[in-house]
Amino acid sequence: MATVYRFDDVEVDVGNFRVLKRGKALALEPKSLTVLVFLIEKRGRLVEKRELMDAVWNDASVTENSLTRAIAQLRKVLGDDAKKARYIETVPTRGYRFVANLVPIEDESSLIGAPPYSDQARSTSSAKGLASKRYRRLYVLSSALLVVAVLAVTLIFVRRVHPPAEFLCL
Repeated sequence: MATVYRFDDVEVDVGNFRVLKRGKALALEPKSLTVLVFLIEKRGRLVEKRELMDAVWNDASVTENSLTRAIAQLRKVLGDDAKKARYIETVPTRGYRFVANLVPIEDESSLIGAPPYSDQARSTSSAKGLASKRYRRLYVLSSALLVVAVLAVTLIFVRRVHPPAEFLCL
């Protein structure tokens, strides 16, 4: 089962390799997302630059600029600040540390670890989850109805332009 990590209004879905903020997918380069997942998995401890580069870029010959660029993209997209880090703390000349309160989730029904949310926030969050499922169902249903309507109109149009052969003999 894939893991989903939640902090503040951000969800990192490792299995589907995506990040959502307030339910909307964020545009992240794959390496930046890999950096984020690695930092989350090593949360609370200093991750040296070399360790991070080896883990993310493997044996590829890259400079620290690639790592710096990935961290900058993460901060921009997540709304983090290097000077007042809420998510990714910089340890000058050494590396980075993931510092946000985190909730790893195996699935939507079972929380693992200490939740950073109050009971009220958690109930609001689950209500939003139910609402988004309803909207998703409504979207799928309306899309299906739209497809049926388009097919019906197309069939009517084709029948008028090219009537069946039995009507042509009259």
